[in-house]
Amino acid sequence: QNAEVYSALSSENRALAKRLNHYCSQHRGRKLSHVGVLESGSPPGVKD
Repeated sequence: QNAEVYSALSSENRALAKRLNHYCSQHRGRKLSHVGVLESGSPPGVKD
């Protein structure tokens, strides 16, 4: 019974870790592109 609970919790933990990593990578990308706009004064892809 303990092995079943451990397996279920481990699986849930892996799924949550994967979601967190995905969220962090998306947030980091948005943050970096936002910083780029502030530094250049132009949106990404727009030449000065």
